[in-house]
Amino acid sequence: MVLSSTWVTQEPRWRVLQTGAEDARFECARKMTELESRKRYEFLEAMVSSMDAHLRFFERGHEVRSAIKSNWLAGPSNFEIPD
Repeated sequence: MVLSSTWVTQEPRWRVLQTGAEDARFECARKMTELESRKRYEFLEAMVSSMDAHLRFFERGHEVRSAIKSNWLAGPSNFEIPD
């Protein structure tokens, strides 16, 4: 089997195009992975913010409950809610 001269001269160009296509494919995959990790980080940040809000809410409720309980035992004239 004899290769034609046009195939031999076009093979390096074909290799360059194939390498460029593979590089573009890997770059696309890298960008998609980067986007997914960014979305995951934003979700975790929102989750932590929500948990922090719940923690502050329940801490404040505990403070108010403790103040009410201690003032209830001391008498109604000393009732004061902490800031």
